[in-house]
Amino acid sequence: GLRFLRHLERTRVLLYLLAALSAARPRIANYPFTTLVPQLGVVSAGPEQSFVLADLPGLVEGAHEGKGLGLRFLRHLERTRVLLYLLDGGRDKAPLKAELKTLESELKKYHPGLAELPRMVVVSKADLPQAKAAHKALAGALKRRKIPCLLISAAARQGLDELKREVYARVRTASASLLERAAQEAPLHKVYKPAARFTLVKLEDGWRLSGREVEKWVAVTDFDSLEATRKLKYIFEKMGVARALREGGVQEGDTITVGKEEFTYAP
Repeated sequence: GLRFLRHLERTRVLLYLLAALSAARPRIANYPFTTLVPQLGVVSAGPEQSFVLADLPGLVEGAHEGKGLGLRFLRHLERTRVLLYLLDGGRDKAPLKAELKTLESELKKYHPGLAELPRMVVVSKADLPQAKAAHKALAGALKRRKIPCLLISAAARQGLDELKREVYARVRTASASLLERAAQEAPLHKVYKPAARFTLVKLEDGWRLSGREVEKWVAVTDFDSLEATRKLKYIFEKMGVARALREGGVQEGDTITVGKEEFTYAP
């Protein structure tokens, strides 16, 4: 319990920073998982210089396995080009190092490609003495890894201009996001989009069917129940999934992955 809840204390910090940097006005409350969907804001770093900042709180230990709102938030990281870790400077330097290690571990376990993205670390609450001490210790350790570490205060608006400039510089020179890389590898992947509701992608070892609705129905289906399985089949037919599989070129015996489940295609 306490080990889990300690990580949730960062929730409001992220929202405060988003509100301070952009025109976004996210809901900010004093309880875990205030944000149920990622919050976006456009940040201006100068004349004709802007980038989109996404607030993804709730990344706790075990997020890559779906704990908390892990998978629901982690999917959005596939669209990012730069990662910004925001740590609560009101805490001791030792917990901050542990939290950073947890965040990096969760992202890498979710998708190894995230470990290749440029990243920055930001320590908040610059007006507190412990924040300055924590930043100094953390910045020294991160310097060896060539990871920038900034000290800011969203409430006092300290260091925000420098932060915006640093983030913009990295976004401008960053390579493609994971989704953009996948699109660039189109010759190796056949993508079939019958509608915006789901996507069928041809992989080297099978197919991946993705989309909020199809993944939701698969996740809640009890495959030990014949009635539940028939219901899922009926829903997929109504959604056009069956037709998409045929027109997309799926062959009998092919493996289709939906969320965490794998199926063998039988027309």
